[in-house]
Amino acid sequence: MGLATSFKEADCSSWYPEYSFRFPPAKLIHIDIDPSEIGRNFPVEIGAIADVKQALAVLTKVAKTLYPEGKQNKRIEQEIAAYKKDFKASNREWEESDAFPMSPQRILADIREVLPREAIITTDVGWNKNGVGQQFPIYEPGTFLTPCGLATMGFGSPAALGAKLAAPDKVVISLIGDGGFGQNPAVLATASAENIPAVFVIMNNRAFGTIAGLEKANFDTTFGTVFGLCSRICG
Repeated sequence: MGLATSFKEADCSSWYPEYSFRFPPAKLIHIDIDPSEIGRNFPVEIGAIADVKQALAVLTKVAKTLYPEGKQNKRIEQEIAAYKKDFKASNREWEESDAFPMSPQRILADIREVLPREAIITTDVGWNKNGVGQQFPIYEPGTFLTPCGLATMGFGSPAALGAKLAAPDKVVISLIGDGGFGQNPAVLATASAENIPAVFVIMNNRAFGTIAGLEKANFDTTFGTVFGLCSRICG
Protein backbone atom coordinates (compact mmCIF):
# COMPACT_ATOMS: atom_id res chain seq x y z
CA MET A 1 0.00 0.00 0.00
CA GLY A 2 1.39 3.38 -1.04
CA LEU A 3 0.03 6.43 0.78
CA ALA A 4 0.59 9.92 -0.65
CA THR A 5 3.77 8.89 -2.42
CA SER A 6 4.81 9.21 -6.04
CA PHE A 7 7.30 6.33 -5.68
CA LYS A 8 10.23 8.48 -6.76
CA GLU A 9 13.37 6.51 -7.49
CA ALA A 10 15.21 7.86 -4.44
CA ASP A 11 12.37 6.75 -2.13
CA CYS A 12 12.34 3.25 -3.63
CA SER A 13 16.12 2.77 -3.44
CA SER A 14 15.87 2.22 -7.17
CA TRP A 15 13.34 1.27 -9.81
CA TYR A 16 15.17 -1.96 -10.63
CA PRO A 17 13.02 -4.94 -9.57
CA GLU A 18 16.00 -6.89 -8.21
CA TYR A 19 16.55 -4.16 -5.61
CA SER A 20 13.08 -2.83 -4.94
CA PHE A 21 9.41 -3.60 -5.56
CA ARG A 22 8.14 -6.10 -8.09
CA PHE A 23 4.68 -5.26 -9.46
CA PRO A 24 3.58 -7.87 -10.46
CA PRO A 25 3.61 -10.40 -8.86
CA ALA A 26 3.08 -8.10 -5.86
CA LYS A 27 -0.13 -6.04 -5.94
CA LEU A 28 -0.19 -2.33 -5.20
CA ILE A 29 -2.93 -0.25 -3.59
CA HIS A 30 -2.07 3.40 -4.20
CA ILE A 31 -3.90 6.28 -2.47
CA ASP A 32 -3.10 9.88 -3.41
CA ILE A 33 -4.98 13.16 -3.70
CA ASP A 34 -3.31 13.83 -7.08
CA PRO A 35 -4.79 11.60 -9.81
CA SER A 36 -1.68 11.98 -11.99
CA GLU A 37 0.39 10.13 -9.39
CA ILE A 38 -1.75 6.98 -9.43
CA GLY A 39 0.12 4.34 -11.41
CA ARG A 40 2.70 6.81 -12.70
CA ASN A 41 5.75 4.75 -11.73
CA PHE A 42 4.24 1.37 -10.83
CA PRO A 43 1.10 -0.39 -12.07
CA VAL A 44 -1.68 -0.48 -9.49
CA GLU A 45 -4.17 -3.15 -8.52
CA ILE A 46 -6.38 -0.52 -6.88
CA GLY A 47 -5.95 3.23 -7.27
CA ALA A 48 -7.89 5.61 -5.04
CA ILE A 49 -7.97 9.40 -5.35
CA ALA A 50 -8.47 10.69 -1.82
CA ASP A 51 -7.05 12.73 1.01
CA VAL A 52 -4.88 10.27 2.91
CA LYS A 53 -6.10 11.29 6.37
CA GLN A 54 -9.72 10.70 5.38
CA ALA A 55 -8.87 7.47 3.57
CA LEU A 56 -6.97 6.10 6.57
CA ALA A 57 -9.81 7.00 8.91
CA VAL A 58 -12.16 4.85 6.81
CA LEU A 59 -9.64 2.01 6.40
CA THR A 60 -8.91 1.98 10.13
CA LYS A 61 -12.62 1.79 10.96
CA VAL A 62 -13.13 -1.12 8.56
CA ALA A 63 -10.01 -2.91 9.81
CA LYS A 64 -11.16 -2.66 13.43
CA THR A 65 -14.53 -4.09 12.41
CA LEU A 66 -12.95 -7.03 10.57
CA TYR A 67 -10.16 -7.63 13.11
CA PRO A 68 -11.14 -6.09 16.46
CA GLU A 69 -8.19 -7.79 18.18
CA GLY A 70 -5.76 -6.90 15.43
CA LYS A 71 -3.87 -9.35 13.27
CA GLN A 72 -0.27 -10.48 13.46
CA ASN A 73 1.89 -12.48 11.10
CA LYS A 74 4.59 -14.11 13.18
CA ARG A 75 6.29 -15.62 10.15
CA ILE A 76 6.79 -12.24 8.51
CA GLU A 77 7.91 -10.71 11.82
CA GLN A 78 10.52 -13.44 12.23
CA GLU A 79 11.72 -13.02 8.64
CA ILE A 80 12.17 -9.28 9.12
CA ALA A 81 13.99 -9.78 12.44
CA ALA A 82 16.30 -12.38 10.89
CA TYR A 83 17.06 -10.14 7.91
CA LYS A 84 17.89 -7.19 10.19
CA LYS A 85 20.19 -9.40 12.25
CA ASP A 86 22.00 -10.71 9.17
CA PHE A 87 22.30 -7.21 7.68
CA LYS A 88 23.76 -5.88 10.92
CA ALA A 89 26.25 -8.74 11.03
CA SER A 90 27.31 -8.08 7.43
CA ASN A 91 28.31 -4.52 8.39
CA ARG A 92 30.08 -5.34 11.66
CA GLU A 93 33.54 -5.59 10.11
CA TRP A 94 33.18 -2.13 8.55
CA GLU A 95 31.65 -0.64 11.70
CA GLU A 96 34.64 -1.75 13.76
CA SER A 97 37.32 -1.10 11.12
CA ASP A 98 40.24 1.19 12.00
CA ALA A 99 40.95 1.84 8.31
CA PHE A 100 41.60 5.39 7.15
CA PRO A 101 39.73 7.08 5.56
CA MET A 102 36.96 5.92 7.89
CA SER A 103 34.30 3.71 6.37
CA PRO A 104 30.78 5.19 6.20
CA GLN A 105 29.55 2.31 8.36
CA ARG A 106 32.08 3.21 11.08
CA ILE A 107 30.99 6.87 10.98
CA LEU A 108 27.33 5.92 11.44
CA ALA A 109 28.10 3.44 14.22
CA ASP A 110 30.23 5.94 16.15
CA ILE A 111 27.62 8.70 15.82
CA ARG A 112 24.80 6.44 16.97
CA GLU A 113 26.85 5.31 19.98
CA VAL A 114 27.24 8.84 21.38
CA LEU A 115 24.05 10.45 20.08
CA PRO A 116 21.13 10.78 22.55
CA ARG A 117 18.05 8.79 21.59
CA GLU A 118 15.96 11.96 21.21
CA ALA A 119 18.58 13.84 19.16
CA ILE A 120 17.60 15.05 15.69
CA ILE A 121 19.59 14.01 12.65
CA THR A 122 19.27 15.59 9.22
CA THR A 123 20.73 14.14 6.05
CA ASP A 124 21.39 15.36 2.56
CA VAL A 125 21.20 13.17 -0.55
CA GLY A 126 23.54 10.39 -1.58
CA TRP A 127 25.00 7.62 0.54
CA ASN A 128 24.58 9.53 3.80
CA LYS A 129 20.80 9.54 3.27
CA ASN A 130 20.64 5.91 2.15
CA GLY A 131 23.02 4.73 4.86
CA VAL A 132 20.98 6.31 7.64
CA GLY A 133 17.80 4.85 6.17
CA GLN A 134 19.32 1.38 6.01
CA GLN A 135 21.44 1.01 9.13
CA PHE A 136 20.99 3.88 11.59
CA PRO A 137 18.49 3.13 14.38
CA ILE A 138 15.90 5.90 14.89
CA TYR A 139 14.30 5.70 18.34
CA GLU A 140 11.97 8.71 18.54
CA PRO A 141 9.35 9.90 16.02
CA GLY A 142 10.22 13.11 14.20
CA THR A 143 13.97 12.90 14.83
CA PHE A 144 15.01 11.97 11.26
CA LEU A 145 14.70 14.74 8.67
CA THR A 146 15.58 13.88 5.07
CA PRO A 147 14.72 15.30 1.63
CA CYS A 148 13.22 12.00 0.42
CA GLY A 149 12.28 11.63 -3.22
CA LEU A 150 12.84 15.27 -4.14
CA ALA A 151 16.57 14.54 -3.66
CA THR A 152 17.35 18.21 -3.06
CA MET A 153 21.13 18.38 -2.70
CA GLY A 154 22.06 20.95 -0.06
CA PHE A 155 19.04 20.21 2.18
CA GLY A 156 20.91 18.69 5.11
CA SER A 157 22.84 21.61 6.57
CA PRO A 158 20.12 24.32 6.53
CA ALA A 159 17.60 21.75 7.76
CA ALA A 160 19.79 21.31 10.83
CA LEU A 161 19.63 25.03 11.57
CA GLY A 162 15.84 24.99 11.31
CA ALA A 163 15.62 21.90 13.52
CA LYS A 164 17.84 23.47 16.18
CA LEU A 165 15.76 26.65 16.22
CA ALA A 166 12.58 24.56 16.54
CA ALA A 167 14.04 22.28 19.25
CA PRO A 168 16.81 24.24 20.99
CA ASP A 169 17.08 21.76 23.86
CA LYS A 170 17.88 18.82 21.55
CA VAL A 171 21.18 17.82 20.02
CA VAL A 172 20.98 18.33 16.24
CA ILE A 173 23.44 16.75 13.81
CA SER A 174 23.62 17.29 10.07
CA LEU A 175 25.07 14.26 8.29
CA ILE A 176 26.05 15.44 4.86
CA GLY A 177 28.41 14.65 2.00
CA ASP A 178 31.04 17.07 0.77
CA GLY A 179 29.08 17.54 -2.46
CA GLY A 180 25.88 18.43 -0.63
CA PHE A 181 27.67 20.68 1.84
CA GLY A 182 29.35 22.48 -1.04
CA GLN A 183 25.95 23.56 -2.34
CA ASN A 184 25.52 26.00 0.53
CA PRO A 185 28.62 26.45 2.72
CA ALA A 186 27.34 29.88 3.79
CA VAL A 187 25.18 27.96 6.28
CA LEU A 188 28.19 28.05 8.62
CA ALA A 189 28.21 31.86 8.51
CA THR A 190 24.50 31.89 9.36
CA ALA A 191 25.02 29.43 12.23
CA SER A 192 27.83 31.61 13.61
CA ALA A 193 26.03 34.92 13.18
CA GLU A 194 22.79 33.63 14.74
CA ASN A 195 24.52 31.46 17.35
CA ILE A 196 22.82 28.24 16.26
CA PRO A 197 24.86 25.34 17.73
CA ALA A 198 24.07 22.56 15.26
CA VAL A 199 26.74 19.95 14.52
CA PHE A 200 27.91 19.20 10.98
CA VAL A 201 29.45 15.83 10.11
CA ILE A 202 30.76 15.94 6.55
CA MET A 203 31.44 12.60 4.87
CA ASN A 204 34.11 13.61 2.38
CA ASN A 205 34.67 11.26 -0.56
CA ARG A 206 35.77 14.11 -2.84
CA ALA A 207 32.92 13.46 -5.24
CA PHE A 208 29.25 13.61 -6.05
CA GLY A 209 29.46 9.92 -5.19
CA THR A 210 26.02 8.66 -6.13
CA ILE A 211 26.00 10.59 -9.40
CA ALA A 212 29.53 9.39 -10.17
CA GLY A 213 28.47 5.79 -9.63
CA LEU A 214 25.46 6.07 -11.92
CA GLU A 215 27.46 7.91 -14.55
CA LYS A 216 30.18 5.27 -14.44
CA ALA A 217 27.69 2.41 -14.68
CA ASN A 218 25.79 3.91 -17.62
CA PHE A 219 28.41 5.88 -19.55
CA ASP A 220 31.77 4.55 -18.24
CA THR A 221 32.91 8.01 -17.15
CA THR A 222 32.78 10.20 -14.02
CA PHE A 223 33.05 13.53 -15.84
CA GLY A 224 32.26 16.50 -13.60
CA THR A 225 31.51 14.38 -10.54
CA VAL A 226 34.91 13.65 -8.96
CA PHE A 227 36.82 16.42 -7.19
CA GLY A 228 40.16 14.74 -6.47
CA LEU A 229 41.92 15.69 -9.71
CA CYS A 230 40.75 19.29 -9.51
CA SER A 231 41.95 19.62 -5.93
CA ARG A 232 45.43 18.42 -6.91
CA ILE A 233 45.63 20.76 -9.89
CA CYS A 234 44.09 23.83 -8.25
CA GLY A 235 45.37 23.32 -4.71
